[in-house]
Amino acid sequence: MCTPHGRGAVIEYDALRDKSYRLAATGQDVADFLAWFELGGASPVSVDNYERALAVMCRMYPATPLAEVTDGQLGQVFKTFPPRSRRVRVAPYRTFFKGARQTRRVHENPKCSARPKSTSSSRSTWSTRRRWPCCSRPGYAAASVSACGSGTARPRPVS
Repeated sequence: MCTPHGRGAVIEYDALRDKSYRLAATGQDVADFLAWFELGGASPVSVDNYERALAVMCRMYPATPLAEVTDGQLGQVFKTFPPRSRRVRVAPYRTFFKGARQTRRVHENPKCSARPKSTSSSRSTWSTRRRWPCCSRPGYAAASVSACGSGTARPRPVS
């Protein structure tokens, strides 16, 4: 590109306009998800944050199709995020793979096994009972089988 004075113009790199992740094998799936996410009413800031987070996976593994993404690869992607913002940066992957599973782009969610179980007792005993009433207290059952695990039914004594 030339200016009127015959000199070349300097074009700076702009990360906000970098859409090179779309050239990756998973890039089109990410672009489709972001379109769905935006049409679902997500704010422009949320769409931008999701795009930035998901683009990391596309850039790290450009030749890996969505169906072949493993929990190990996701673990490596998650390690690139700073520890203090990791929870927020991993959230788009939960939503992305949940949507990919619902639309049958993947058979199972690799994210399910990418996060090790926490050994700390960050949840109280009562919240665990409310979430899984039929499983946490012997001698008690949930109101129905469909409510089991959903946290909607209170446990009741078995007669």
